[in-house]
Amino acid sequence: MKLGWNIFLFFLLINIIAGGGRLPSSDETSIFLMTENIALHGKLDIPPGIIDNGSFWNGKFYSWYEVGQAAFAVPFYYAGYAAAQLLPVPPQYQVLVIKAVVSTFNAFIGAIVAVLLFSFSKKLGYSNRPSFFLTLSLCIGTNLFPYLKSFMREPLLSLFLLGGVYFLFSYKSEPTKKKWLVYAGLFAGLGFLTKVTFALNIVFLLGYLVFILWKEHRGSPPLIVKECFYFLVPMGLGFAGILVYNYLRFANIFDLGYHGGTAFSTPIYVGLYGQLLSSGKSVFLYAPLTILSFWGFASFYRVCKTEAILFLSLILSNLILYSLYVSWAGEGSWGSRYLIPVLPFAILSIGMLLNNATRLLKSFAVILTLLGFFVQIGGTAIYLGNYHREIGEFPYQRTFDDPEFMYKSHFVPNYSPVLGHWRMALRNLNEHLQGNIPQISLSGGDQLKRIPIQSSEQEKLFHTFDFWFSYPYYSGIKSPLPLLILVILVGMLFGQGLRMRKLINSGADTKLTHKT
Repeated sequence: MKLGWNIFLFFLLINIIAGGGRLPSSDETSIFLMTENIALHGKLDIPPGIIDNGSFWNGKFYSWYEVGQAAFAVPFYYAGYAAAQLLPVPPQYQVLVIKAVVSTFNAFIGAIVAVLLFSFSKKLGYSNRPSFFLTLSLCIGTNLFPYLKSFMREPLLSLFLLGGVYFLFSYKSEPTKKKWLVYAGLFAGLGFLTKVTFALNIVFLLGYLVFILWKEHRGSPPLIVKECFYFLVPMGLGFAGILVYNYLRFANIFDLGYHGGTAFSTPIYVGLYGQLLSSGKSVFLYAPLTILSFWGFASFYRVCKTEAILFLSLILSNLILYSLYVSWAGEGSWGSRYLIPVLPFAILSIGMLLNNATRLLKSFAVILTLLGFFVQIGGTAIYLGNYHREIGEFPYQRTFDDPEFMYKSHFVPNYSPVLGHWRMALRNLNEHLQGNIPQISLSGGDQLKRIPIQSSEQEKLFHTFDFWFSYPYYSGIKSPLPLLILVILVGMLFGQGLRMRKLINSGADTKLTHKT
């Protein structure tokens, strides 16, 4: 427990330091507006005219997105609202303070994911250092990291999927503890409440559970059905929540609200190529350590056969599903966004390979993680929308189903965001060192809109760094407080890192002794 809390704090500090303190994308804005109306008025509609991804019904405008994340973020909204009232902020800018606090939501989610992944690694029999290495690799060496400064749904979906598998595996290890089934069902239901396509993952979770129960009860259907209810009842709460949500919006429990907003029309070879091999979206480019999963799964299968099949099923099914999706690349995103929830399973499979690896292989794994971290620096330092605007691919010039939609950033190597972000970061750093720091005026009008900056000054954003401590200076605030807070947080992270090193090294190593 002590180690878990320290892991949580360590990664929370990293995520907070790297945060952006803003919610500029349409997805983030849509969910934020829903969070705000739930928090202030207990209603689900959002103001029209700010975003396009929604539908009208009975004169009200509703977001396409499911209610899960918006509901979970309500406490963060209240915290931001309190901060806006206490700080000396002009009324027209208070909503920016609220957004800054809400933007830390995924920083906390990411820290919980870190604890879960470390715990799962330990349950699989990995020792402390490999377990922590895998956790560090996922959280800062893959494209999960930049999403932890966003208000997108992928970190929360990662938590629910990883949690569902973790608790089912815990039940397999301790079949007398039915609470693990309840927790697994709850995580599965909350995943569906956050995004309905999570149902695909639930199919495999349920299949894994049935297989466990079949072996435990020697194929007795009555006992299998009885045990399944511990999982199905809490999971059903998430399904019931979606039905109620649909009815409250559209008076139809089966109307999800995606009126013309989605389709699975991409040729599968395009989506597969894009997500696996393209210069702009390849999962191996944004999460280099996953290259080792090709060999990792072979080792993992020899010891944990059932879990290896489950992990591969989750990865391949999500890969196929989103390869068919019209927006297979998950636009407005860093790397292959839709594969982020299954990254933990690719990372976990590598642990078995590293547990008995040679020094050379371990060094190669470290190099891949460092390379992944290097890639993520570009993704955290420069906001993706600024890069797409600078190369002329946003606002969108073509529709999602056009084969040449965002062709440059998807398929042309020298326009790859990995390279483009670093070019922008180095250019901006040079400008800052020369004293050319952008000075940006806020619009002073409706702060709910996506980018509350005068349109004539939005190009100045191309020359900024996307960190919460830099934006006050861009807006003309001269106070040393942001840098002082940054220094304190970095000091806390350094101290926490030393504490983590001591705890990790003091833990007794364990060896995998069970076979599944």
